[in-house]
Amino acid sequence: MTGDDLARVPVAPGTEPLWEVLLSAHLLGKSEGALVFDRWRGRMRPALVPRMRPFLALAPPWGYSPDFLTPPTSLPDIDAAVETVLATPRRRLREDIDQLAADQAPAAWAGAVSRGEPAALRQLGNAVTAYHRQAVEPYRDQIDSSVQAERDRLARAFLTGGVEQVLNTLRPFALGV
Repeated sequence: MTGDDLARVPVAPGTEPLWEVLLSAHLLGKSEGALVFDRWRGRMRPALVPRMRPFLALAPPWGYSPDFLTPPTSLPDIDAAVETVLATPRRRLREDIDQLAADQAPAAWAGAVSRGEPAALRQLGNAVTAYHRQAVEPYRDQIDSSVQAERDRLARAFLTGGVEQVLNTLRPFALGV
């Protein structure tokens, strides 16, 4: 990462529903963060319904998840965000599903998603929306508060130690600047 790269790194103004959906799905399948997430996991796992499976099959707890599930546009509304996912070009859908298949055998219906078949995309969109409404939306205030607290913490780190301090506070993911 160069200084120019670093200069172009934006700071998101807040949460983005598709990232919250994807990362929560990852957390649902893991056991880390037990003190913070186990109560939520205990409520969510039995609440998952079959129509959420198409999304969850594309969001394994470890490894690759298709990038088209988190497009680079910032859309705070879940419905608009899902529409962006469903408008992903077929080539991108195919590339991402192929990359997922390199790590694990995707569900049979994933081929229909990779071909951009409208019924499969609608099923995926419904799965993402249903999952969001069940697992993320009820916790939106807590999520937003946590993100704001993290933004405040990073701002203080920046004011006291600059970019180096910010990057070093991101451990274990720090870049070792």
